[in-house]
Amino acid sequence: MIAVAALTTGKDTPSARFRARQLIPALNHRGVDVTELVPRLCPFAPNPLSSVLSTSRRTKRVSDALWTGVKAVSRFGDVYDCRQFDVVWLLKGLLPGLMTFESLIKPPLVLDVDDAIWLQHKFSKRAVPALARQADLVVVGNSWLAEHFERWSKEVVIVPTGVDTSRFVPGLGQENRRLTIGWTGTSSNLRYLYEIESALGRFIHDTGAMLLVLCDRPPQFKALPADNVRFVPWNDREEVEHIQSMDIGIMPLGREEWSYGKCALKLLTYLACGIPVVATPISANHEVLNSADVGFGAANELEWYDALKLLGSDAELRESMGSAGRKLVETDYSIEAVAPIYAALFARFVLESPAWNPSRVSNKS
Repeated sequence: MIAVAALTTGKDTPSARFRARQLIPALNHRGVDVTELVPRLCPFAPNPLSSVLSTSRRTKRVSDALWTGVKAVSRFGDVYDCRQFDVVWLLKGLLPGLMTFESLIKPPLVLDVDDAIWLQHKFSKRAVPALARQADLVVVGNSWLAEHFERWSKEVVIVPTGVDTSRFVPGLGQENRRLTIGWTGTSSNLRYLYEIESALGRFIHDTGAMLLVLCDRPPQFKALPADNVRFVPWNDREEVEHIQSMDIGIMPLGREEWSYGKCALKLLTYLACGIPVVATPISANHEVLNSADVGFGAANELEWYDALKLLGSDAELRESMGSAGRKLVETDYSIEAVAPIYAALFARFVLESPAWNPSRVSNKS
């Protein structure tokens, strides 16, 4: 077996769940034994002292710097433990957007990126290129990310984010229920939902539809009627069930650089459950929408309203697009499609190593 250490971004972060953890059984079946090293402190965790400190900018800067240092030091043990593995698989960085102890990681190092991480911190524009140059390989989730990392890295490979199609499956359907538009994501991305509030409001006013928001924090809409918005706190156990209750899945994005780094994960989870989509047609979203007749791109308020109205009024269209979406995910974006690519990348590094013993390779297929 090839031994791989996966340095992930946390227990519940999407990148850890979808780009690494869910692939572990499939990789093991292909002779790659992955050990996930989950950070003791979430890299994205806010400073717990922020609410009790004085309002002094200097005090806040010092406190935030110390908190960042604490989070960095909490990962040093993982870096040390990586010495016993054949390959290190680093998702985004030990602290996304910063360089901490990455230079101590034993090669070969595979850096895996599914966001525009060079935009995350004031030091990221220097730290991320340095990290990319250190990595023996950079794996990215879409072609736009690849264009950026090709400026810094020895080698860049595009591997889309996969979805577990044995878990994300179409539901049984519910007759005579309220038409439901659905959005799922982290609260940091609620701003994109707010940007289409006007179109959502018009559609809800005309149809009486429900908006389901599956998130870690309730949305704060300005005008949508509360009776037409259902907030459900996200949890891993019920995630699929709530997506299955949607009639239309939506993924609005902005036009800033950060949005172009997104890897269409929302779309893929909707489509895996047989739900048609409406999305801002940029980057990976555009690639998914152009791959099959699975939904509509919407770039402004009128296009959002028209797309929702068309799908909302035609159950047969929703069914056909949802079915096409399910087939697309099974073919191009499932674990079965993605895991063999990672397995081949990891094996290539190890097989090229003079110290590698071929007898250790599993014969599983």
